[in-house]
Amino acid sequence: GALAFSGAVFAAPAAPAPRDDTGLEWLEASARDRTESLARSMYALQQYGVTLERSPLEYYDDVHEWLRAHPADTGTALTRVLAETVYQKEPAQRGALERSGFKP
Repeated sequence: GALAFSGAVFAAPAAPAPRDDTGLEWLEASARDRTESLARSMYALQQYGVTLERSPLEYYDDVHEWLRAHPADTGTALTRVLAETVYQKEPAQRGALERSGFKP
């Protein structure tokens, strides 16, 4: 089913979490694969109570910018990169990120 990213929090699935790409894998992927990988990372953060209120395109741009600015950290899991950008740009989500274990 389709995912909505309007701030809704989804319940954790019964299945194991999908594989998380590294930043380098994400940079080397096609635009479609990047979008799918980012959607998985957004979903993972939402499972932990992090409310994502901006558009997927904004997060896509933020993640891309962060990875280009931190080339030594391209081995970092994409969900952690996304958490870093959310932590920096959305202070209201810092508590949820800290509780989730994704605190940068």
